[in-house]
Amino acid sequence: MNASITETRYKGIRAILLENDELSTTLVPELGSKFTSFFSKRTNKEYLYQKTGPLSLQHYDGDYLQSEMCGYDEMFPTVSTFFYDEYPWEGIKIPDHGEVWSRRWACDVINIDHIAMSISGVRLPYLLNKKVSLYGNNIVIDYSAENRSEYDMKFIWCGHIMLDAEKGCRHVPPIGALTATSVYSESGRIGEYGNRFSFPEIVNTDGTSYDVSVLGDMSADDFQKFYFTDNIEQGIYSLVYPDAGKITVKFQPEKITAIAGINAEGGSFGVHCTYIEPCTSPFDRPDIAEMHGRLNMLKANSTYEWKIQIELS
Repeated sequence: MNASITETRYKGIRAILLENDELSTTLVPELGSKFTSFFSKRTNKEYLYQKTGPLSLQHYDGDYLQSEMCGYDEMFPTVSTFFYDEYPWEGIKIPDHGEVWSRRWACDVINIDHIAMSISGVRLPYLLNKKVSLYGNNIVIDYSAENRSEYDMKFIWCGHIMLDAEKGCRHVPPIGALTATSVYSESGRIGEYGNRFSFPEIVNTDGTSYDVSVLGDMSADDFQKFYFTDNIEQGIYSLVYPDAGKITVKFQPEKITAIAGINAEGGSFGVHCTYIEPCTSPFDRPDIAEMHGRLNMLKANSTYEWKIQIELS
């Protein structure tokens, strides 16, 4: 099934539309190569969280929470701000949500079949590449990160996929993902940072229970993030909608070694959506992932490759 590629606009900025008979997706090279739309023509449904109002641009090392918080952004080589802790980059600040989400990516259309994009590091010597293709109702994204130095480099890549969701949407994590770890919880319903719990149901000391897998409504006034890190045997994570539609992220568990879920039910960010976040390492910072023995290293003068597939159904 052949795809077509055309130029379009997103809030006044040049964008690229890639589509076939089943679906369409839009990317904005000048805005971190952000995906702004995953639209299924079969179900007439937009799967990415949208934001109304004017575009909020941020400069390099800007505040991600003040940016265009919607769609699918690339986080690399970190999610949370951290200061590199080893030679030869010791003490260098790696910005909030990484170096690549707010900057312009180089973009090429190859054989009108796929889109190839790339960006170089600012404070670390890497080249990050991605190739986007469509096959039926699947969006396939091939990634590679090149270390252009003679020193091993700590890194995390995270796909920050913000999904349009409604009350009753349900997380279905990979087979074998029976426990999760809290990394953010405004209400405390999933415990403080580092709390491990059985997924999906948390039983409180008073005997009441809470199903973490189901998205509530804005009245919950909550925002919570949890990582699945252990026993990921199968690289499939779905969000199932009450009307039986679903979006599924498929990945290589030997390369994408952790995956996070987020329920945004208002809270301090004021959004109502769900996130699925595939990650090369967990816990949002390379140094913390290393403390847990979970860091994937980008070896000197080498390339790390991975792929994800997003199915709209």
